[in-house]
Amino acid sequence: MPKPVLISADWGTTSLRAFLLDRRGAIVDRRKAPKGIMKVSDGDFSGTFSALMGRWLNDSPDIPVLLSGMIGSEQGWAVAPHIPLPARLADLAAALHAVPITDKKCAYIVPGLTTVGVHGVHDIIRGEETQIVGALDDSATGESVLCLPGTHSKWVTVADGAISGFQTSLTGETLAILSDNSILGRLMENSATDNEKEETAFVQGLIRASEQGGLLHHLFGVRSQGYCRVIPRSGLRLYLAGILIGHEIRGMREIYPQLKSITIIAGQEIAERYGRALEFFGLQTTLVDGAAAAFGGHLKIARAAGLIRK
Repeated sequence: MPKPVLISADWGTTSLRAFLLDRRGAIVDRRKAPKGIMKVSDGDFSGTFSALMGRWLNDSPDIPVLLSGMIGSEQGWAVAPHIPLPARLADLAAALHAVPITDKKCAYIVPGLTTVGVHGVHDIIRGEETQIVGALDDSATGESVLCLPGTHSKWVTVADGAISGFQTSLTGETLAILSDNSILGRLMENSATDNEKEETAFVQGLIRASEQGGLLHHLFGVRSQGYCRVIPRSGLRLYLAGILIGHEIRGMREIYPQLKSITIIAGQEIAERYGRALEFFGLQTTLVDGAAAAFGGHLKIARAAGLIRK
């Protein structure tokens, strides 16, 4: 078996995913548990980490551990401060925040990023910075734009290897709130008996988002289109998703008016959904697996920080 050189963990709000990596970045072993930061009793993060990955630590006591995500927030293990843009790989490596697992062993939390937009509004990233680093071609020059969809969807500008800007949209969280806690969700059904009709509903949502009237007016149409049986009730959530994602893309196209192609960093299902939406709005897409980008980014950061040999 290849010798492991790094424990890489993405520790978010709802789950903890960890990978044991060899020098080439291949996965030696993996762990996953519903132990996000909001589900850790009494803030015992070191105990939770050790319970899940204790065998890895026993077998390789000197192995470095890198963590990213909400574990570095005010509600997490410790606050890993956000660093300002522009930010490069070396900047992230230099700002790692140590937390004790045991009296003799530390883990290192990757810092988040912060910026101020043209209108003076602050924006923050925590967790996605690792995926961005992992997805980047180290030799690339020029400017590119990345999309990291999810609960808080990020559009990120990279210029000559440095993260130079980003914008956040509350798309995924808004979809969840409106589906589960608003009048719009009352007509929604979970039936998936006709996937073609449901996919049609998603495209109808994209079309609606491209029309005039504004987001708030379009949102109420989710209820009325369901009530009048124009959209099947099993397709209403995807219709709502199409409206929200469509408005996200429209808003971002105003910020990036010359954009023709974009890289999506995400899991397969949401990456394909966003890929279809972006292509609907005229953009070419490239897909990068989000998990692979995350642990690939950790490997790069660990090397840059001198935690493992290059």
